[in-house]
Amino acid sequence: MADEQTQLKSENAELKALMTELKCSVENHHKQREKGNTTITKLQDTMSQKDKDNSDITRTITELRAQNTTLTMDIDRNKCGLVSEINHLSRVLSS
Repeated sequence: MADEQTQLKSENAELKALMTELKCSVENHHKQREKGNTTITKLQDTMSQKDKDNSDITRTITELRAQNTTLTMDIDRNKCGLVSEINHLSRVLSS
């Protein structure tokens, strides 16, 4: 009977040690999961900022293209005006 009690106490101590080890393992798992969640949140924030930056860049490119089109039209108009003025001056000078 004493041997049985000693064996039960020993097994109980082993179980307590295993429970403590399991508890530590679970706590570490939770810490790792929280760390992973924090990392995911930071990555999502970074991606959101990159998307916003890309959107701003796309908007700027669109605006620059529109300005380029306007400037090209202005240049073409001025070119036509200059050609007309040169032709007019040529006629005046040749008469």
